[in-house]
Amino acid sequence: MRYKLLFLLIIIIFPSCFFNKEGSFYVSKYREKNQVKLLSITLPRGSIEIKGWANDFIEIESNKKIKNKLSFDSRLIKLDFISNKGKLEVTVSIPERVRGSLDLKINVPYNLMKIIINTQDSNIKINDFFGDAEINSNKGLIDMDFQGSILRVVSEESTINLNINTINSSDIFIKNKTGDVNVNVSAVREDSFLDIKSLSGNIYLSINKEISHRFSLTYKNEIDIQYKYGKIADMKGEYNYLSGFVNNYSYKIDLSNINGKITMLQK
Repeated sequence: MRYKLLFLLIIIIFPSCFFNKEGSFYVSKYREKNQVKLLSITLPRGSIEIKGWANDFIEIESNKKIKNKLSFDSRLIKLDFISNKGKLEVTVSIPERVRGSLDLKINVPYNLMKIIINTQDSNIKINDFFGDAEINSNKGLIDMDFQGSILRVVSEESTINLNINTINSSDIFIKNKTGDVNVNVSAVREDSFLDIKSLSGNIYLSINKEISHRFSLTYKNEIDIQYKYGKIADMKGEYNYLSGFVNNYSYKIDLSNINGKITMLQK
C-alpha cells in the first residue's frame, strides 16, 4: 500500500514524466554527410516519405507517435543509424506492447543509387528519386513515381500505386498477394520487362504512350489493361498468352490463369 501511494504521489507531482500533453509527437533530425550509394530502412510500423533533392547529403526527420500518451514509452522506440562504406542503415525497433509508431521524412541526393525498405505496416511514398528500389512490405499504402532502372516490390496486402516514368527501366517486378495494384506507364524503355503477380487482388494497368513492351501478369482472375491509343478490343476466354499490335506497336501478355480476362479500352 505504501508503494502505491508513493507511485500516485510521483504522478501528481511530476505528470510530465508520464504523459505527453502535446499530442505525443517527438521530432528529431539526423544528417548524413558522408557519400551514400545505398540507403536501407527497416521500420515495423509508421510511414516513410522519400524525396530527392539537389544537396549532396541525406537528411532524415523522425517523428515518434505514442497513442497512449505515456511519455516514457517513446524511449522504447529505438532509432539507429549505421554508416559504413557507402551504405546507410536506418533501423527502427518498436516493442509489441508499445502503442506507437514512427514517421520518417527523408531527403536524398539525386545520385543515390538504391533504396531498400523493409516494413510490416507502413505507408511509403517516393518521389523525385532516380535510382533502383527494393520494397518488402506486409500492408499499407505504397505510392511511388518510379524513374530508375530496377524495381522490386513484394507485399502481402498493400495497396500499390505506381507511376512508371523512366527511359532507363530494365526490370520491374511487383508481387502483391491480396492488395490492389495500380500501374500507370507514362514512359518506359522499350525493351524493359514488367512482371505483375497477384493472388486475389485487382490489377489495373494503364499505358499512356505508344511503346513496345513485354508484360507478364499472373495469378489473377481479372485484369484490366487500358491503352490510350489503338482500337477498342475485348477478349475473353482461356489463353496461355495474348499478343497483337496497337498502332503498329506490339504487345505480349502472358497469363498463367486460364480464366484470365483481358480488356483493352481506348481512353
